Amino acid sequence: VRRVCERARQPLKPNEVFVERRLERGGRMFGVLPPASGDAHMLVFRKPKKAAHSLDDLVRSGAISRAIATLLAHAVASRANILVTGAVNSGATQVLGALAAAGGIDDRVIVLQEDDELVFNQPHTVSILIGDTAEEGAHAVRAAIRVRPDRLVVGAFAGHVVAEVVDAVGDGVDGVLAAAHAPTLRHLCQRAPADLAATRGLASVDTAREWLAAAFDLVVEVARLRDGRHRVMRVSEFSLAQGGRELGLRDIFTFTVDRTAAGGAVEGSFHPTGEVPRLAEDLARGTPLDSSIFKRSTR
Repeated sequence: VRRVCERARQPLKPNEVFVERRLERGGRMFGVLPPASGDAHMLVFRKPKKAAHSLDDLVRSGAISRAIATLLAHAVASRANILVTGAVNSGATQVLGALAAAGGIDDRVIVLQEDDELVFNQPHTVSILIGDTAEEGAHAVRAAIRVRPDRLVVGAFAGHVVAEVVDAVGDGVDGVLAAAHAPTLRHLCQRAPADLAATRGLASVDTAREWLAAAFDLVVEVARLRDGRHRVMRVSEFSLAQGGRELGLRDIFTFTVDRTAAGGAVEGSFHPTGEVPRLAEDLARGTPLDSSIFKRSTR
């Protein structure tokens, strides 16, 4: 195992026990060596995942409802900015890939990610590594924007990348699809404005909340339930409460767990809240969107 680590693109440094290497074709290798791991050796290899899911695939798997798929498809077509969040291995990257696939086949797509862990099916796709430092991340975002892609996909919406992307949206960039790691949307609402304020040196976190709320048209929360299946738990939009002192959420669709069936399968249903997203007015200018998908059931 140590010899494998030593042959992975660069030799081991003296006394290096925590090993991380980028491999060819987008792979990653993580290793923990003695004495940090006792007498054992541990190696983990991560291969790039192909973003082969479409919104229709997510509907068939039960991750989203047909109404949610309709809203997201129209939002992507109108070049809305969408933020997807979820814990690690929650399925957020699959949803991000399905959103990217909902665009036109001729779209020029730039993907910003920490490594080439997500491979998209679009023929005109270029992946740019964000890098390991804040400066590299900022340069990567600026380089992607200068290319003027039809679609900007951000696989690692965190740190300095948040500030650069929010600035770009403020300068008129649209069609941004981003994924952020957070247990829930509420956790993201608390953390992201503080990170943005610290990165940009803002005197007020309230200003950061306003910037973030204005940057994205829709936010999507994805979770992995107890049975191992992925579900979109809510589709919302940001809202400012208490005079901008709190970044809130205005739910449009939610998923409700009804029961746990025999064998451990979690059963539930998607429900519209009755709220019509602010984005609907812009969607009406393109392909008509059936407003009945937002009507709350009276049963």
